[in-house]
Amino acid sequence: MPPIHLHPSPTNLPDLSGHLAIIIDLLRASTTITHALAAGATAVAPCESIEKARALAATLPPNTYLLGGERQGLRIPGFDLGNSPSEYTPAKVKAKTIVFTTTNGTVALHRSESAQRILIGSFANLSAVTKSAANSHLPIHLICAGIHGNPCREDTLCASALAATLFRRGLQPHDPDTLSAITFWNSLPPNPDALLHLLTLSEGGQNLTSANLASDIPICAELDSRPIVPEWDATRRILRT
Repeated sequence: MPPIHLHPSPTNLPDLSGHLAIIIDLLRASTTITHALAAGATAVAPCESIEKARALAATLPPNTYLLGGERQGLRIPGFDLGNSPSEYTPAKVKAKTIVFTTTNGTVALHRSESAQRILIGSFANLSAVTKSAANSHLPIHLICAGIHGNPCREDTLCASALAATLFRRGLQPHDPDTLSAITFWNSLPPNPDALLHLLTLSEGGQNLTSANLASDIPICAELDSRPIVPEWDATRRILRT
């Protein structure tokens, strides 16, 4: 069976040609992208910078797109939406392209572009994304966005859950660190409150709490709430289902 590789941050990634990457920015880009597409957005166009997002939006027909994203957790001035999953409702995003930029998640995606396939992973689509990845029969890389290039607990926690689920599907950890992550996840009590507690104490959770955005944490902790698989279309440079 193909191996599972867990990368705590997107720095120093290997060549991913012929492999599958799952990008994890749990709090909140991965969750928000999944919610947006589940709510009927046509696509999400991830951009590495605010300037690139504005430039891309300027090329799209009026009333066909929305600008979404954050810096330091907060909505970017002049943007239609921030990075809270709850903002991405069908009433707002249906049939729209979301031009999207965040501090960490969109950067991690673009650093993984050598991969044969790129998926977006979160607790919201855990079962769906692991099933799709396992069925690809490709080596799988779980790539945590981290915070400014450094590992963070919330992304590693979600990557551990994805690795444990893939392991149950018959895939094997590539190294002892990935096996330790699987063992750690399997040791946690099967209790939603325990997961929510860990996410609240994480670096990203504390940052959201400080920004008065703690209400996003329970949304990001919901398992399989949005059973879809956002996938990168390298030709059109968008994420879609």
